[in-house]
Amino acid sequence: MKDFVASMDKVAHAFEEKFFSQSDHEKLKALQEKIAKENEIASLRKQLGDVDNQVLETFLKKNLTSKNIAGLLFFPLIVVAWADETLDQKEKKAILESLKSCSIDNQSMTFALIQSWLENRPTQDLEKLWESYIDGIFASMSVDEKKVFIWPPWRE
Repeated sequence: MKDFVASMDKVAHAFEEKFFSQSDHEKLKALQEKIAKENEIASLRKQLGDVDNQVLETFLKKNLTSKNIAGLLFFPLIVVAWADETLDQKEKKAILESLKSCSIDNQSMTFALIQSWLENRPTQDLEKLWESYIDGIFASMSVDEKKVFIWPPWRE
């Protein structure tokens, strides 16, 4: 099946090559990038709720995508849950339910990452790295962009 899909991709590419000139390729690439951006904005909106498009576009410029933003936003919750050196089943269940309510697929990399933090307490080095990363992102954000992190709609 994989070979079939790969061969169909080659056929589709050959078809594009045949019918599009170089300038058309540039237009096609721009259109593909626009569609990818719109799809990513839709994915972010699904996770974050009703957030202004300009804010979501800024997130994309800062490489905050639907694939990594959930991990960034859930990390403090994980750290708090581990604050007493143990993670009980009630805390774990609450976090897993939050992931589900945010439409985070249990087959996704984000889910796997958060699941690993539920199994093994994140190190202090990782906490420091997260703090540095968030500080760097916040330093370049507007007040409206920061509000999404401080009080995202999915937490209400």
